[in-house]
Amino acid sequence: MGPTGSAAPVPAAKLFPLAVNRRGGFAGVDDRASIAADGSVVVTRRGGAVVRTSLPTATMAELRRLLTAPNLAGTPSGAQVICNDGYEYEFRSPSSTVVVHDCDVPQGTSLDKLLTVARQLFNG
Repeated sequence: MGPTGSAAPVPAAKLFPLAVNRRGGFAGVDDRASIAADGSVVVTRRGGAVVRTSLPTATMAELRRLLTAPNLAGTPSGAQVICNDGYEYEFRSPSSTVVVHDCDVPQGTSLDKLLTVARQLFNG
């Protein structure tokens, strides 16, 4: 705990780089994004050009919060229902890996917000 009783911040080295992989869907996509601690992002899509972009400071702060959320650490990878033609997202950092199937049903606040960021990376 920090001096004020709050949890000490997790070092960025344990959270980043964050690899986000999206697989599946009707067309069988295999999209990948790598997010660095400074917010720079490299997105690769099968058959497409590499896209370099960056995330806003507020989005990076939200990612840091989500990646250290206690309820995210307890999320069972692979125990979710697999949906037809849905996407499977994998969020992999140096300290953890979370796999979630995007079936358009609520996954819990932290996972839903992570999925929103991932969708923006690949669809934006």
